Amino acid sequence: MTLNNPPPPNNATAAQPESEDELTAMLLRAVKSIGVEVNTPSSPKRSSVAGQAASALHAIAILQIHQAKALKNCTRLVLTEVMQELRTASDFALRAMKVMSTMVVQEHHLWLNLAQMSDADKVCFLEAPISQAGLFGDTVKDFAQQFSAVQKQTETTSCPGI
Repeated sequence: MTLNNPPPPNNATAAQPESEDELTAMLLRAVKSIGVEVNTPSSPKRSSVAGQAASALHAIAILQIHQAKALKNCTRLVLTEVMQELRTASDFALRAMKVMSTMVVQEHHLWLNLAQMSDADKVCFLEAPISQAGLFGDTVKDFAQQFSAVQKQTETTSCPGI
């Protein structure tokens, strides 16, 4: 990929969300589209998520290099050409981040689906906000503690004679 020949935009992707409500609705649709029955870690959806994550991370790294080159050449090129290059690179970065956000939502769903917790215990994790600062905030730590407690309880009830 050269500065003057960026990859063509993928017009098949959905429009970028305009507000937090649209983003929330998009994330909820992504969660619903995953399906409820995810019973094994080697499911095709999990493999697809891992592939999407790797692809998105690679694309983001390439786009950051592309943007840095465009900014470096800003004084040498006509400003409108550089701005068009930056817009194109930014569009690709936003699309890559959409893939990453979908992957985060899918992983969150998988955690809750694979855990042997009651639905009442899962509600607080489903309603937890996803923050940019800590991805899930304290939810990951809380989930790990809840998961460990449920797992210990399951072990003690399933092996009473041992």
